[in-house]
Amino acid sequence: GDDSMDIGQVFETNTPPRAEGTATGQHAYCDNGEFMATLRIIDNDGGMGSDTLRVRVENVPPQVDAGDEIFAYPCTPVTLVACFMDPGWCDTHTGSWDFGDCSEPLPATIREKNEAPAGVGIAAATHVYDRCGNYRAECTVVDDDGGIGKDQPTLRVIKLQNAAFEDG
Repeated sequence: GDDSMDIGQVFETNTPPRAEGTATGQHAYCDNGEFMATLRIIDNDGGMGSDTLRVRVENVPPQVDAGDEIFAYPCTPVTLVACFMDPGWCDTHTGSWDFGDCSEPLPATIREKNEAPAGVGIAAATHVYDRCGNYRAECTVVDDDGGIGKDQPTLRVIKLQNAAFEDG
């Protein structure tokens, strides 16, 4: 139903008075929707039988992994990067980062590769934390069908122990 064709397997018995069997196959759809799948069986004499089945494919939201802990220094830019994977490799994505420090969330820069068997990418944004502390950031990735994936790494903004080292 999506302009592709897969070859399945046929298991049959050829005992009189007729041959009987089952056909199995697998197929991955690149996007959600309703499709009409057609099964065609051709015998060794060229005879053909077919049947059609309506297939409904649901959207699966992206999975996001931003890691567990990220360390940064105060007043120094840190780039937060989360990886994401979406089994709907025809989906496109947008994203945002909430930095957990009461600043406004920022849109993420998305880089993605959309090829079977899954779309993969990153969502990145740069931020400056003004003071030391532990923050719970959140990366949100949304696919073009409204599926939402999130992850929340802990940001540990720490003071550099020997900040004057280069001054002697």
